[in-house]
Amino acid sequence: MSGHSTICFCLDAGASLGWGHAMRCHTLAQEFQKAGIRTELITTSQDFEWSTHFPLFENPSIINDWGQSSLQPNRIGILDHKELVADYRFLERWLTCFEKAIVIDDEINPIPESLDLVINPNVYAKEGNYPANASLTGPEYTILRAGFSTPQTIPELAGIPAPYLPIILGGNDAHNLQDTLIEYLAPHTRELPPVIIVNAKKESSIPSIHGICRSLDASELAYLFKHSAFAITSLGGTANELAYCETPFIGICLNQNQRNLSDFAAEYWQMPAIDIQDLNETSLINATRTISDSAYPKAPQSMPHLGGKTNIVRQIQKILK
Repeated sequence: MSGHSTICFCLDAGASLGWGHAMRCHTLAQEFQKAGIRTELITTSQDFEWSTHFPLFENPSIINDWGQSSLQPNRIGILDHKELVADYRFLERWLTCFEKAIVIDDEINPIPESLDLVINPNVYAKEGNYPANASLTGPEYTILRAGFSTPQTIPELAGIPAPYLPIILGGNDAHNLQDTLIEYLAPHTRELPPVIIVNAKKESSIPSIHGICRSLDASELAYLFKHSAFAITSLGGTANELAYCETPFIGICLNQNQRNLSDFAAEYWQMPAIDIQDLNETSLINATRTISDSAYPKAPQSMPHLGGKTNIVRQIQKILK
């Protein structure tokens, strides 16, 4: 990888999609910049507040559609977009726009042989899924934010006794799901730890349910997780972060691309997983009672954070030399 290369992240994000994809790309961008490599963002999400949520992407290159990218020297493309990664014909066109091309794949999609690298943190992914491509596969390549190694206290928790029950949701209409979970939990707060809603849309009027009306950085999340009895989360990257902190959780499977992690959470970590169609007050409260009697989840071997046992940026640089 040339020292003059530019890493171009290609992804979309909005109120109901792409938060986990944007988070891990932003994490990679931080590490690339530390290594002296320039990064930029290409997106069709022109109304998304990139500077608020992902400050390294505050000046994105906005395009109207994904057919507009053009070849420029010394550019490396990283595509992290669920729908586009699943479109083989699009991938064939997209990879010709860059000197080198990388895909982050959460499923196990057919990938063109000319793609330079596939990163797939799917818990069931293996190198053999991509026989013609260089690949980094399996949960040890989950892209966790480096701040998880340095927990930091959260001002909003002052005066609220631990352990906590945090609710952490990504995109997928998270605020509406917050309201649903609060409705289901409210009649049962006497038997639960203090409930902490992360990135709440408003402060709660229920005394034992507390809203933190902002996102938490990785260090704050590490503190929250390590001081929690268990958590409720959608089955995206946060579930892996909870496992890294060895914090029990109830996983809510919001869509099909979370199905593998849902199965893995139930089978390997023995954590309750609820499909969104089956989520109701009874199923949720039964899960809280089940998890209260469960052992801590077993984190996968070598579950890294960037800069830890598996430095993904260093691995990418080595493969793309």
